[in-house]
Amino acid sequence: MGLPAYYSVSNPSSLVVLPISWDPLSNPYAKFRELITSQTGRGITFEYELFTQRSPNFIFTIPKPLLEAFETMYDDVVGSAFYFIPDIDVSPLDLLYVRIKDPTGFVIQPLGVFLYEGAPEQLFQYDLRLIAEIVAADIID
Repeated sequence: MGLPAYYSVSNPSSLVVLPISWDPLSNPYAKFRELITSQTGRGITFEYELFTQRSPNFIFTIPKPLLEAFETMYDDVVGSAFYFIPDIDVSPLDLLYVRIKDPTGFVIQPLGVFLYEGAPEQLFQYDLRLIAEIVAADIID
């Protein structure tokens, strides 16, 4: 599995590669379905699907020295739609046009101190939850 990357919002021509790959527990293929419910006068309920969005979830286990790269990414893209590439080594690229799903701040969870590249290092878990932007449909005459 290769490294993930994103196109910076402040400089769209630059591809920023993150220093560490996502964990195998991640779900890059998750989907979110929005439904609408309608009820008739006789009490019969119908559910209609409004849309389906891809909502990938990437879990990263990050040592403290690499934490700044993820914080910089969060600060750069929060509130904006951006292009995210889960794996830059895959051909063809899986280019996702997404937003951060819950922009409540850069939240990390400490996991403890573990050996990283032969030295004890504090590790953190960062859960990057994304939601795909809905692309407008083309109207055909």
